[in-house]
Amino acid sequence: MTAIGLWVASGRHAPGWWQAWWLALALVVIADPMAPWRPGVWLSFTAVAVLILAWAGRPRPRGVRGWCLALLRTQWLLAPVMAAAVLLAFGRLAPASPLINLLAVPVVGSLMVPLGFFGWLWVGWPTLAGWAWAPFDLLARGVAAALAWSAQVVPLWQPAAWWHWPLALALLLWALLWLLPGVAFRLRVWFSALLLVSVALLRVPLLPPGTLVVTVYDVGQGQLVELRSRHQRVLVDTGPRFGSGFMPLSLLWPPGQRFDAVVVSHSDRDHAGGVPALRARHRVNRWWAPRGNTLGLPSRPCVAGETWQADGAVWRFLSPPPEAAALPRNDRSCVLLVTLGSRRVLITGDAGVAIERHQLLPQLGTGRVDVLVAGHHGSATSSAPSFVATTRRVRWSSAVVAATPSATPGRRWWRVFGRWAAASGTPPTTAPYALC
Repeated sequence: MTAIGLWVASGRHAPGWWQAWWLALALVVIADPMAPWRPGVWLSFTAVAVLILAWAGRPRPRGVRGWCLALLRTQWLLAPVMAAAVLLAFGRLAPASPLINLLAVPVVGSLMVPLGFFGWLWVGWPTLAGWAWAPFDLLARGVAAALAWSAQVVPLWQPAAWWHWPLALALLLWALLWLLPGVAFRLRVWFSALLLVSVALLRVPLLPPGTLVVTVYDVGQGQLVELRSRHQRVLVDTGPRFGSGFMPLSLLWPPGQRFDAVVVSHSDRDHAGGVPALRARHRVNRWWAPRGNTLGLPSRPCVAGETWQADGAVWRFLSPPPEAAALPRNDRSCVLLVTLGSRRVLITGDAGVAIERHQLLPQLGTGRVDVLVAGHHGSATSSAPSFVATTRRVRWSSAVVAATPSATPGRRWWRVFGRWAAASGTPPTTAPYALC
């Protein structure tokens, strides 16, 4: 792209700017057919398109003052477009990027690019090429260090998902107001102020009353379920912590999330592994865990019959029983039943067949249950045939097996999988479900 840009700037039998833009894009795609699937390619070509719109047909800046003003104008027009593109592509914003680019763009464009071309030009003569690559390397290290320092001083902002499209649209409209010719200055100022006020008035969208959204996250060998109503946000389990120390929970949301309650069904690492990341990055109002856990949390014990209400929903623990201290760890799992009107959701943790038979079925009665997260990731220690047969009789709508065949391999897993598929009428998978 740089070589074609220099060709156009030379004016010697060169195409127009937009022809050059399409030519560069075509050459990139021909050289690498997978390039259109890389966000970096579109970010680069978007930036060049903005520069063409900003400067095509305008006189070349003159003098130091003219070039400084041109740099400021370029960043004023380019920054909102690139911020919107980065927000939609990566879900984050760098607040300091316009200021950084004021320094980085002249360094890269006026120093590093010519040095890079000179180095490639003399690549057959290592000594000459080294004269270009040595200062290029110093500049690259300096720019990288400056970027790392700026990221520490002004960290990246990761807005919540509901922010992405409204904020990106506002940034694009702002850029168009100042980018397109023929718009009166007063109109630009008034509409810019209106956009700022509109963004400032944005509020978190609330779910309609009487709605419960259940999301079973695919975290590999583990369990992490999020339940959201109009004003209530609850997690059941926190996903695994792998041997490398990686916790999938750390990638699900930007820092600073608030959870009204977190239920850790039991202390196994595939259910409680994400607790450190949750405590370090987010805020939890209330913790629930079984008695005798080794989590070190300021938790309240989940005991059968314990209940709370929020947004018209009743959140009730069906297990473990009060005398659960002598039970195996999996059978001490917190089992949560959420009832909203006539809809019910059941999450059984790793409770085994004995708990299903003697503790859960007597409390469930004959009312409809709409979503069930199968016990112990669909292993044969849970989901007993009698339990599944009873659930078929009370018309379960969906059973979710929060695991993959590779996580719990074997013929017995597939028997359980098929058992739930036959009972729920649809193949159970790790996926989001919404109840309205």
